[in-house]
Amino acid sequence: MKLMHRWMLAVGAAVLLSAQGALAQDAKHMEAAGELFSLVGGAKLAEQGAQGMMSMVRNNPELAPYEDVFRAWHTKIFAEGEFEQQILELYAKAFSEQELRGLIEFYKSPLGAKALEQMPILTRQGMGIGERLAEKHAGVLQEMLAKAKKEREAAKPQSQ
Repeated sequence: MKLMHRWMLAVGAAVLLSAQGALAQDAKHMEAAGELFSLVGGAKLAEQGAQGMMSMVRNNPELAPYEDVFRAWHTKIFAEGEFEQQILELYAKAFSEQELRGLIEFYKSPLGAKALEQMPILTRQGMGIGERLAEKHAGVLQEMLAKAKKEREAAKPQSQ
């Protein structure tokens, strides 16, 4: 009986030590995710989202008078840290700790720093290209939609 009791204690201790190790590893993984989040300007993401939302609010006559309410709501929600925590969890799911460390090393390099600086600019410019192409070819889309609508209406069974 003493042998069984000792064996159970040993197994229990091993399980606890294993869990402690996993928690420490998870903490390091999340720490790396947090470092990457900071390095890539993660805190700015929420502010950029707020600016986008405020722009939509300002452009909506029904919502514009309540811009202060939207801003107060945004400040309250994002001050609680839930956004950052969920982003860190996304990073940790997408990348191993080693991969996060590699990304951190890259973004600390001159090329990585340039990428962080240039990518938002290139993304905005790319969106502009897409918008201009969509405008330029809007007539083609209208023709395609009209043709599809006509074909689908013709294919509908006639009700009697």
